[in-house]
Amino acid sequence: MQVVFKTRIYHCNVDSAGNLNLDILKDGWSPALTVTKVLSTISSIFTNPDPYNPRSPGIARLYLTDRAKHDEIAAEWTLRFAK
Repeated sequence: MQVVFKTRIYHCNVDSAGNLNLDILKDGWSPALTVTKVLSTISSIFTNPDPYNPRSPGIARLYLTDRAKHDEIAAEWTLRFAK
C-alpha cells in the first residue's frame, strides 16, 4: 500500500508525483494498522518533516539551509494548489 497526494504539496517527504513513503506501510497492510494510525503518521510527518530521508532532496536542502524561504514557498504552494 502507498499514500499518494493528488494535490501538489511542497514538502521534502513528498515527491513531485505526490508519493509519500511511510515506514508503517513498508511491510504492507495488516489488521493492526488502522486508518487512524496511517492518518496520524501522515499528520506527524507534516508537522515534523524528515529532511534526512527526503523524497524531494532540493526541498530538503532548502528546509535545512533557509527555513524562512522554505516556509515562504510552502505557503505559496498552499495558496496556489490547495483550493
